[in-house]
Amino acid sequence: MTRAPLAVALVALSLSTPAFAQSAHPIAGVSTTDFGHGAGPLGPTSLAVGFDAASGSLQIAVDGPEDGSGSIWQHALLYGISPDIEMALPSPPWTTDAVLYFVPMDALGPFDGKESSIPIPPNPALVGVTLQLQALPIYAMIVVDSATIDPPLLPSLGMTQEVRVTFL
Repeated sequence: MTRAPLAVALVALSLSTPAFAQSAHPIAGVSTTDFGHGAGPLGPTSLAVGFDAASGSLQIAVDGPEDGSGSIWQHALLYGISPDIEMALPSPPWTTDAVLYFVPMDALGPFDGKESSIPIPPNPALVGVTLQLQALPIYAMIVVDSATIDPPLLPSLGMTQEVRVTFL
C-alpha cells in the first residue's frame, strides 16, 4: 500500500498555497459521519477520526475486541471520494460480514498498532472537502495447532464502518 496519490495531491495543493497563508493551519477541525458497520474476527470493529489543529494532522483510532487468541497488530486506511457501494468482502482473508462501503482511491499504511496520525497540508482549498475513510484492522491471530504452522501467528483482516470526514 502506498501514500503516493494522496501525498502527491496534498503536496500539490500545499504548493499552490501562497506563502503568507501557510503561517496558520486553515483547517480548524473536522466533522464526521459514520455509515455502515465494522466487522473483525473477534467482533465489531470501529474507526474514530479527529483533527489535531496544533500538528495539522488527522488522528486515526481503530478499535475492536481483543482476547488471548488475537489482537489488532496493524491497520491500513482506505480513502476516496466515490458513490456509495456495499460490497461484501471474501472470507478468507477477510472476516465474515466485512463490507467495503466505497471504491477507494488508494490506501495508507500499514501502521503499527491501533492509532496513526496523518499530516494534512495547510491549504485553504481543503476546507469543505469531504473524504471517505475506512480502516482495515489487521489482527494477529494465534493458531491453536501451532505445531504445524511456523510462525504460530496468522493475520486476519477486518473492516471498519465508513467515516465521511469533512474539513472545517
